[in-house]
Amino acid sequence: MQAHSGNLENYALPLFRHVALALIDKDITLDHTHRAGCPVRTPGTSQDILTCFHFYKQKELTMEAVRDKTAITFEGTKVDIFQDLAAITLQRRMARRPATTFLWKKGVRYCCDHPSRLISIWNKERHRMRTIEEAQAVLGLPSYWRMTLTIAGQMRCITHQRNHAAAREPEQSMWPNPPSPKVKRETAALLKQLQQHGNIYDPEND
Repeated sequence: MQAHSGNLENYALPLFRHVALALIDKDITLDHTHRAGCPVRTPGTSQDILTCFHFYKQKELTMEAVRDKTAITFEGTKVDIFQDLAAITLQRRMARRPATTFLWKKGVRYCCDHPSRLISIWNKERHRMRTIEEAQAVLGLPSYWRMTLTIAGQMRCITHQRNHAAAREPEQSMWPNPPSPKVKRETAALLKQLQQHGNIYDPEND
């Protein structure tokens, strides 16, 4: 996404109105908008811009409108709009897969709140589940389940019945590129949380 002036909101607001005009009937409210990465860019190249919507629903409607468009052009410039999520948020959403799979099989509707809460009406009550433990308690999930977990697009682990296999650290060769220290810390924390509900092993060697 490329801005032509110092005031990025003056560019971002009309852009989002242009994209989601048919879905949003109120003025779009942005908390902040700023450039990402180096502020000095090469002429003729695109510039990444991060925008935070004030209202979650407006953000979701905008992303829904983006999915329905094959290409977006604004003020003569091709624009790409993506939903930016931190790695730890994506990992948390993947970790709750057993709960969403359970609800889907039961025909129960659910939605995802920011950043990773699972919201559903179960037994005629509205529940907001923030952790695996909460989902297990509310939905009555068994103490073990099978789930495929993808981190960085390559490392695949699977949770299974307790004591099925010994947990082990992911090998370096499982990553296409060396992971950063932050990703390593986030991955270790997530695997530790999953280990509380079942041992973790690599299905490639099962």
